[in-house]
Amino acid sequence: MTPAQSSAVAIELRGVPGRSAESRARVLARRGPSLASFLALVGFGLVPFAVILIRSHGGVLTGATGIFPADQLQYLAWVRDVGGHLLARNNFDVARSGRVFVDPIFGLSGGLVRLGLSPAWAYDLWLPVAAAALLSCYRAYVRRLLPAPGARRAALVLALFAATPVAPVLAWIVGLSPDHYSQLALAVADSTPALQLWGYFPIAIALALMCVSLLAIERAIDPARRARRSARAEIGVAAAAAAFAGWIHPWQGATLLAIFFGLAATERTRRAVIACAAAGLAICIPLAYYYALPHLDAAWAAARVQNDLGGYFGGWVAAAFVGPLAVPALIGLWRGDRGVQERILVLWPLAALGLYWLNPPYAIHTLEGITLPLAVLAVRGCARLHVRGAVAVLLVSAATLPGLAFAGYLLYKTTNERREPYVMASDDARALRAVADSPVRGAVLAPPPLAASVPALTARATWLGHPSWTPGLGLRETEARRFFGGRMSAAVARRFVRNVGAPLAVAPCGSSPAIERLLGPRLGSSKRIGCARVLTLRL
Repeated sequence: MTPAQSSAVAIELRGVPGRSAESRARVLARRGPSLASFLALVGFGLVPFAVILIRSHGGVLTGATGIFPADQLQYLAWVRDVGGHLLARNNFDVARSGRVFVDPIFGLSGGLVRLGLSPAWAYDLWLPVAAAALLSCYRAYVRRLLPAPGARRAALVLALFAATPVAPVLAWIVGLSPDHYSQLALAVADSTPALQLWGYFPIAIALALMCVSLLAIERAIDPARRARRSARAEIGVAAAAAAFAGWIHPWQGATLLAIFFGLAATERTRRAVIACAAAGLAICIPLAYYYALPHLDAAWAAARVQNDLGGYFGGWVAAAFVGPLAVPALIGLWRGDRGVQERILVLWPLAALGLYWLNPPYAIHTLEGITLPLAVLAVRGCARLHVRGAVAVLLVSAATLPGLAFAGYLLYKTTNERREPYVMASDDARALRAVADSPVRGAVLAPPPLAASVPALTARATWLGHPSWTPGLGLRETEARRFFGGRMSAAVARRFVRNVGAPLAVAPCGSSPAIERLLGPRLGSSKRIGCARVLTLRL
């Protein structure tokens, strides 16, 4: 056929009535549900933004979102610092800190900051990326292990949204002590994958990369599962995904390392040992980096100690979170198939729970992602018990909706009781911009909660701001409130600013008008910006 004839045929086919419409209909039928699921997941991630905007009342947003706003302000501080210096230091203390931290997520966001984007926008752009990664990778994993469409949908919903119904029962009906209530709140917020879209985008991406790595390691070991790429290429994919997951969030890297060790031990074939060893060695690189950080920088050593909560998260927390899915999951374990991914399906929750019991710093992070293997096993268990139809829908709803309602209540409670970490007065925001532009070099003294926004909005260190990165945060908050409330004597106030060692201070709206008088000769200058003031201090 000549080129002219080919063109004529192509024109003729394009002219067939309904041909294009049918093609579009097929594409829409194939991609429509996926697009709708993605948009729904992004909409779920936008819930905190909507709540904060409703409560902003004309104030300036700090960039914090989610149930624990200090964490997002810490991320924004890293984004701002990486954008300016490539490596980040601890800016939540005035003590000297080395620039030793680098991270791919914050690094790319920092690049956008260098191009002129604000740290908040540069970080929040990860929301659709995290939602797409989490949805596509979790769906791929569920499709690999469950053949029926209904079972796949149920497992995917459980994997993403399972939030223990035990939480609202214990919190609202039984009643808990403040300490136990806090532990349960952290468990729900930290261990439900979809809730990572409420400001914890790196964790969501790390969970997605775990699926990529585990599916690739199976293809590397089992030739029957391999389609296009060679075993060597699949090992490379598994190792790269595992290394990035461990770099973004080391708890997920440690979980993958434990899974690969168990897989090599149970498969006991040369191919399995080589694949798991290669992927395991790749994970060890970021884990070794995180191990070295406390030895390289005193701020990281202090943060590690402050994050080491001992036995804060007791066994009852893991039981409360895992229990509702674990019961049907145990029934779903009994299968004749013992393929590679079937072994991983069992090793994954065992690895996560084993690491939890080893009690690393902030142990609850090890349970992130455990809902995926448990969801697959639980759906199988319910199928074995012939649970289907309305009963299945009811069980999925019970495993998700009450816990999500509890998370929504936590968000409402936090934003209602502590509006300031999310929103600041416009004059306070203008004062921080003046500090950012000030020719005076050095750290900033500010009261809580404004102090937590200082690193992200000014690129300067602050005397206090984050429970993990500020030594003795509670005491420092008390002293800062006393100073800015004018409740110190002149001698104590002057000694206080000298000991803090910050050459700049921001007195936000509502601060005592007596601060300048108390400082006396320690005051260099005072610039009023609306109801806020920027003070230059003589140290």
